Amino acid sequence: MPHLILTEYFNKPESTTKAFKNLWFHSGDAGYLGEDGYYYCVDRMGGVIRCRGEKISSYQLEDIITSHPEIDFCAAFPVPAEVGVEDDVAIYVVKKTEASIDEEELREWAKDQMPKYMWPKHIRFTTALPRTPTNKIEKYKLRKE
Repeated sequence: MPHLILTEYFNKPESTTKAFKNLWFHSGDAGYLGEDGYYYCVDRMGGVIRCRGEKISSYQLEDIITSHPEIDFCAAFPVPAEVGVEDDVAIYVVKKTEASIDEEELREWAKDQMPKYMWPKHIRFTTALPRTPTNKIEKYKLRKE
């Protein structure tokens, strides 16, 4: 049923055209149907990182990094690799107030927590991440940096 969800994005005709194909609404979410019959959202299509022949969920990578006791939160996203057509993994990390972890310590810790293809190539520590009024991290701003 066309226009059941929405008719258009406000003042964004290109986004509207991209989202509606063959009368289907393409949300941009990536997910799968589990064996239990439930659907699971894995990431946004723009947040999937293609690295070393693998597809990495930025959400999964963020979950792993924030499981470190000294990390408050982070944002993971793809950036173009220096060579080839794949992506490099970039993360912005916000440490907990009293944390003393540095980039090298985080890299060493990550080696024990995730497979090599997920290891971030770029790590940047920051005190805050840009957010929308609804508190979503604005990864597109981080990519520009």
